[in-house]
Amino acid sequence: MYNPKIVAQLRAAVEDALHRGFAVITCLPHEKGPYPTYSPNACNSGTRKPEIALKAWDDGIEANYGISCGMSNVTVVDCDHGLNTHEEFIAWRDKNHFPITLTARSGNTDGYRVHMFYSGSVKTRGFEIDGVTGELKGLGGYVVGAGSIHPSGGLYQYIVDADIVPLPEGLQDLAKEKKALPNIAKGEKIPAGQRWNFLQSRAGILRNAGLSEEGIEAALWDFLKTNCEDGENYPADKVNSLAKAAIDVFNAEAPSVIVFDEGGKVEVGIDNLVDTAVDGDWIGDMARELSDGTPLPPAFVRATLKTVLSESLDRMVAFPFHNTIHTRHWSILIGPAQTGKG
Repeated sequence: MYNPKIVAQLRAAVEDALHRGFAVITCLPHEKGPYPTYSPNACNSGTRKPEIALKAWDDGIEANYGISCGMSNVTVVDCDHGLNTHEEFIAWRDKNHFPITLTARSGNTDGYRVHMFYSGSVKTRGFEIDGVTGELKGLGGYVVGAGSIHPSGGLYQYIVDADIVPLPEGLQDLAKEKKALPNIAKGEKIPAGQRWNFLQSRAGILRNAGLSEEGIEAALWDFLKTNCEDGENYPADKVNSLAKAAIDVFNAEAPSVIVFDEGGKVEVGIDNLVDTAVDGDWIGDMARELSDGTPLPPAFVRATLKTVLSESLDRMVAFPFHNTIHTRHWSILIGPAQTGKG
């Protein structure tokens, strides 16, 4: 049974976020991961409608909540590593000329982690500035909201309750930078600012390989320590949250193309890419370009491209379980997210 007092406190925090103009999602109780029952599309389930946004708490659940950055038109400077105290944060912020804006502190007591909110949403990507690493959370990203309860029991809370100011131009430029991807096979380390993207891809593959949550978490730690810069110091709560999400939310499997000829079904195994998933081939490069600046996951765009390209095969190409539906009978429309086009 959930504590009604805690439920009421969390509900009030979500109401406050709505009053600030944020589009919110529902997260699992005392966790970071999205709650599939209430927010099945993760950050793309963001809403400002109270009757939808407050449903979990009206149902009496001690759920956390998240702020969908892209749908709220904000970019959050999520500082993960490199700060230990509030004084260090203020000194770093002022030294690097970050404008004072709405700022929250994570409930994690391991180090000092903060979220600085700026108006204007850009592509989510990692950063490293003056010894501090983290992510710019924008399009396709979310952060856990103030008032939520960290898995360790700490409370997310605002430490600077100020108006949200525009994203500094320098950070916009940083978000547009494109760096060559590391070649893991040649022993190149994944930079600290790119670790999350690689871990997400790895988690989905491990999940589809049949590993348990504990097995996924152990494998992610091995991947971090072997292939990532400063991997052994990656936030443990993020690894745990990603392993949970891999079981509860992720499904990296894409339906295979089914080909028919005069003799019936023909097996056409299309091997899945390794953990670098969308990043290693020309289809992946195209998927990155098409999804850039949109909430669409690159892996979804890549799977769609594979379906389109399969039409070039000189055989009957049909959709799974519908061998009478030929791809040449369809035109494919890719429209803005949440328009129902696909």
